Amino acid sequence: MNFECLFCRSTEGLILYESCQDYFLGKPYIVDYYRCAGCGLVQQFPIPKNINEFYDAYPIHMNKSIFHRIMQKIVMAPVYYQIEQPVTAKVLLDYGCGNGWFLGTLEGQGMELIGFEPDSTHSSRIETFSAFQIFSNLDLLIQSYKGKVDILTMHFVMEHLPNLAEAFSNVTQLLKPGGIFFFTIPNFDSLESRIFGKKWHNLDPPRHLSFPNEKIIRMLSGQYGFRWLRQKSLPFPNGFAGSIPVLLSGHFRFPIFLLMLPFGIIFSRLFPNGIHGYWLVKEL
Repeated sequence: MNFECLFCRSTEGLILYESCQDYFLGKPYIVDYYRCAGCGLVQQFPIPKNINEFYDAYPIHMNKSIFHRIMQKIVMAPVYYQIEQPVTAKVLLDYGCGNGWFLGTLEGQGMELIGFEPDSTHSSRIETFSAFQIFSNLDLLIQSYKGKVDILTMHFVMEHLPNLAEAFSNVTQLLKPGGIFFFTIPNFDSLESRIFGKKWHNLDPPRHLSFPNEKIIRMLSGQYGFRWLRQKSLPFPNGFAGSIPVLLSGHFRFPIFLLMLPFGIIFSRLFPNGIHGYWLVKEL
């Protein structure tokens, strides 16, 4: 099978990593990563036909204990969207809302908070322990909120999507003119990625399908009617702390991750380029 880029459809690609394992969940999938010679997108090839099975027992989707939620707030807060005060937004949509943690941090601020998760079983589970409406049907979400969303967030979602252009098209349909689109993506060209290589925690095969860079984001922004606000490197200790267990034991191990977390916090503050955050605004 010949290489084909997910974004520009170029058939020329340079292989970067072969036979990458799932160190996080241990799913029996081995994948290769290429860099497109046309646009520079780093991606898996070939893209598996059924990606849903990669998410069985995915910890990000599970409800957490109070301890985990406190740790999540400490660790994750810098890479999640920061609401400006005073709050003027009426509707916020967290697209790919995980276990609903981010939405829960925004309760009581006077906004309508909604989420989206494509798996209906998972979205229903979130609704059982939260006060938010979680959509699983994209057509219904667009029908209900087309042109009504003030802020749309995608935290660590873009790298999971097999069609980047479709994602931008959906966002531009949902946002109001002047609405904010914020998203985060692991930076494949970061220092921590170069240090750990195939064992980098944020590589996360087979779930992370691609790693769009700033050039691609700028192209998609122009194509789908977004104005560029800014891009910023964000400190995220999990990339470093989650890679050390794999380096030491060949698997992700939560106790070692916890031990390494303080070092990950220091590393991510000194070299905060493991994650990129993007702020775009839908043109009026």
